[in-house]
Amino acid sequence: MIGLLVGLIAFIIESSQEIIITYKKEWTSKLLEHGLGLAFFNYATMGVTLVLLSSCLVIFWAPAAAGGGVTLVMAYLNGNDIPDFFRHRTFFTKIFGTICTVSSGLPIGQEGPMVHIGGAIASELTWMRGQFPIKKHSVWLPQTWFEKCRQFTLQAWAFDFHNDKDRREFISAGAAAGLGASFGAPIGGVLFSMEEASSFWSRKVMWRSLLCTTCTTMGLSWLNKGQFSFLLPGTISFQGLKPEFDLIDLPLFVVTSVLAGVIGAFLNISHDWLAHFRPSSKYRSLRVLEACLVTFTSIAAIFLLSYYFGHCLPLQKGQEDDDYWYRYTCPLPDEESGVHYYNDLASLYFAIPRQTIQQLLALGGTGESPFTIGSLAIYSSSFLLLFILAYGIAAPGGIFMPSIMVGASFGAFMGAVFVLFFPQWSVQPGMHALVGATSMLGGVFRTSISLE
Repeated sequence: MIGLLVGLIAFIIESSQEIIITYKKEWTSKLLEHGLGLAFFNYATMGVTLVLLSSCLVIFWAPAAAGGGVTLVMAYLNGNDIPDFFRHRTFFTKIFGTICTVSSGLPIGQEGPMVHIGGAIASELTWMRGQFPIKKHSVWLPQTWFEKCRQFTLQAWAFDFHNDKDRREFISAGAAAGLGASFGAPIGGVLFSMEEASSFWSRKVMWRSLLCTTCTTMGLSWLNKGQFSFLLPGTISFQGLKPEFDLIDLPLFVVTSVLAGVIGAFLNISHDWLAHFRPSSKYRSLRVLEACLVTFTSIAAIFLLSYYFGHCLPLQKGQEDDDYWYRYTCPLPDEESGVHYYNDLASLYFAIPRQTIQQLLALGGTGESPFTIGSLAIYSSSFLLLFILAYGIAAPGGIFMPSIMVGASFGAFMGAVFVLFFPQWSVQPGMHALVGATSMLGGVFRTSISLE
């Protein structure tokens, strides 16, 4: 039940935010024909409104729903009491607020809240009390359906999960299912719960967690594609990336990973420093105003940077039917040659986050890159700064996806630089994007096993 419910909630969150982001992108494309200012005003109004709803729910109704919730799940599983953390209003605010925050344009992800949501679903199911009916042993005789039903008795195995031990173990499994639903990684969810979240671990908890993550992944796969598979669901896809590399590439991987890890540590230091300047939680109106200002600043930055620094590139063969590539302010298709243009920086900013991550990881060593080195550098640095501003506002949202985005874009940038300096080597920018994303997560969360 935990696994299937977590998968259903993950599908609702993922589908809702994709619908909103796609609608905003299409509407902005139409308004761009009437001027950049009108398109910006429309996009900013929708983004600020979504964050305003999310922030007001958190500030005035369910304060425990703020942020990702991963650290508080870890704190609870380590023996600390977190008031109102698993209450119904916190649970529903987390779901609705995550959809609004991620869809607004802020560099915030849904992976962290899914860990909290998984723990909340598991916590709710520990209130169950009852009895499992069992069948009496009897000599086999031809029986009617009514006679077969009479063989069941309620004086059987009584169950009562409303105790601290079962509740803790259920929440450990629910947290694993939440992370497994975010990345389509059943084993990764179990490893995360074992390495980071849980202090009390046993073989029984491991098998319960694996059952939860497996049901979550399979159920989410069926909801997404109509079939059961471990290859279809999840936020990140490695399609198009060749895992082969030469030993001579290892020093380059070391350079990328060290720098990405330093960026992750810089994120934590900047967050602690910026926390001294954020308004206190007792000033509720200021906290709401802060969330709206950060959203407006983020939207203004992506519009201006895409306009002034984005490069208009022609669509390559095989890209014509892909909705990821965004024309933005580039010229209309050439009637004579039929060439379509796209803005590489705007494509990175306005797309669904998981699509951008997939594009970065798919950058191989052959063929021309769809992103210029300058656009990758601007996107990585600007996304990091906007991420630092958004990390800590009074709204639901996690830092897994932004960390992966910063690390992947920085790794792709480093890979593109290495291609220029070492053209004789088989450098794959997508491989460096993968290394950068993993190293960035390691620098932020200081984990190793579950990241693999």
